[in-house]
Amino acid sequence: MPDRDVPRVLVVDDDARVRRFLTSALGAAGFAVTATGIGAEGLRLADSRPDLIVLDVELPDLSGREVCRRLKAAEETAAIPVLMLSGVFTDVADRSQALEDGSDAYLTKPVTSRELVAMARALLRTARAERRSHEHERAAEALRRRVAQSKAMVDVARSITASLDLQGVLDRIVDEACLLLGARRVGIAVLEGSEPGPNIRFRAVRGLSSAFAQRLRPLSWRDGTTPIAIQERRPVWTADILTDPAIELTPPTRAVIESEGYRAVLSVPLLAGDRPLGAIVVYRDLVGPFSEDDIDITQVFAAQAAVALENADLYRRASERADKLTTLSALTRLITGAAASREVFGAVAEAAVRLLTARASQVWVNDPASGMLRIEGTVSVDPVLGENLARFKAISHGDGLTGSVFATRQPLFVRDLRAEPRFLNQGIVAEGHVSAYARGRRRRGHGGAVAAVRRARRLRRRGKRARAVAGRPGGHRHRAGAALRRGRAPATAGRGDGREPRAQPGSAREDRAVARAG
Repeated sequence: MPDRDVPRVLVVDDDARVRRFLTSALGAAGFAVTATGIGAEGLRLADSRPDLIVLDVELPDLSGREVCRRLKAAEETAAIPVLMLSGVFTDVADRSQALEDGSDAYLTKPVTSRELVAMARALLRTARAERRSHEHERAAEALRRRVAQSKAMVDVARSITASLDLQGVLDRIVDEACLLLGARRVGIAVLEGSEPGPNIRFRAVRGLSSAFAQRLRPLSWRDGTTPIAIQERRPVWTADILTDPAIELTPPTRAVIESEGYRAVLSVPLLAGDRPLGAIVVYRDLVGPFSEDDIDITQVFAAQAAVALENADLYRRASERADKLTTLSALTRLITGAAASREVFGAVAEAAVRLLTARASQVWVNDPASGMLRIEGTVSVDPVLGENLARFKAISHGDGLTGSVFATRQPLFVRDLRAEPRFLNQGIVAEGHVSAYARGRRRRGHGGAVAAVRRARRLRRRGKRARAVAGRPGGHRHRAGAALRRGRAPATAGRGDGREPRAQPGSAREDRAVARAG
């Protein structure tokens, strides 16, 4: 209640003569007075929040005590001081009862104008002092909260820089968010894919059921505040997610929300630049809005979670690169020191599985005498897939995907083998939605190809990655060719000029290596 130059007083007394006296005395002392003789009208006028209410105990419709109780029970008028007057109820018990009903002071009639004004000013001074005290308390509480926020941010920042344990950091962020926001339920969701719809998985949750992270999987970009916040890259909140017309909940998502029991939801996206990584989500059981302070604090936690995810991704990529370099280095040492090409081709197939995160890999070598490609190296981490791949041990030039790659020496990536009529091994297709990758290219008289078979998950990214690993100088395709030249190419007669003769079509010199990874 802000201070005013002219204090406003509401007088409620059914006696017109007393009402005129009270109005005149208070007005002469500099108060702005509004008067009524009806209790219900006094309650209505109190909504304008006067600085003081002078209230008679006896009123024609409601007793002054009932009016006082209602005023003190309402949050909007509870802080307004009430001075009760009575010419009938004058003993100690009456005064005590009035104070218990919420009255701040009690005077008996007849009252002098001097006594009335003095009591009114005393009550206003007390009200102002209490108001300032409350303001100081709120400011101190806000300061304590800001200090706690700063400490929490520093602690989380230290965790991010000092730990490579992503799960531990995300759990720490969720715990601190619960503490600072006064929330019982908080979660961090990670965006794992966006085509054709959102692929969102919760990595850290507090206050929710153990099955929540597995059950809540939004089916569309309007299926909750979290997919909307991620797609639109902005904070999104709803006071009641079950009734908000802007949110198009699917039946499975609605069922999860109803079983968990929360209603108000705030989702803030985790952003790396303009790229969404996920969202931090705050849940409340009661219907109601989120404050700007709530949103600001959650955005800070979202920024920290995004840094943690980015750091984890950078570390993962660095580790993968180091593993690739180690694998390729070991393969190079094997090629330069191995006596048998079959050992090298097996190592090439194993390297393809590791570097491409594939389920199986095969190296095919050309037999020019028969016009066939034959398996020289194979690795499978899936026994069922290995059995299916073993059905074909030799194929003719140009047959199937591998034969086509060998014949054309052109890169080939197939996203879904079910849509590829040239694929021969239908046992793999019957297993489900899989893909194949193959690469072939003529190089110094030798041809090679690398093929990968994998499930449909992250196909686009892995296809690009497979082409990069297989095709770059020093990749496993080049190593397969080097092994073939070293261990398989027979000696040929010289030309007399110190140079090797050109390979003739169909000759042993025309051997080709085809690597197939799945």
